Amino acid sequence: MVETNLSIVIDRKSVRQAFKKVSEAEIVLASLAGIRPDPRWEGCLVYAGDAPEEQAGNGCIGIQGERAEEVMQRLVESLERLGLTILSIYDGGPEPTRLIARVSGGKWTSAGN
Repeated sequence: MVETNLSIVIDRKSVRQAFKKVSEAEIVLASLAGIRPDPRWEGCLVYAGDAPEEQAGNGCIGIQGERAEEVMQRLVESLERLGLTILSIYDGGPEPTRLIARVSGGKWTSAGN
């Protein structure tokens, strides 16, 4: 299977309203903690990056791996349940500026590991 790279653009205004002084990356990490990784997601990486130019000023989360679409769907559902606004979803992703998490051994781990 081919590795996929996707990205989610999150409205920073909704993040600030829902979670004062908490970064998008921390919210994403907390959301991932509530999602049990499927064994087929092994090696999947979730990271923060710069939003596309037309979405500048908003948060952008990249998902990379063979099952990135499945991870993205579950993550979007989780973020929307928290009251965050997903502005758009893109095929392709930004350059990573902060690694958030990776699936390793069937668990979410620090992306650096």
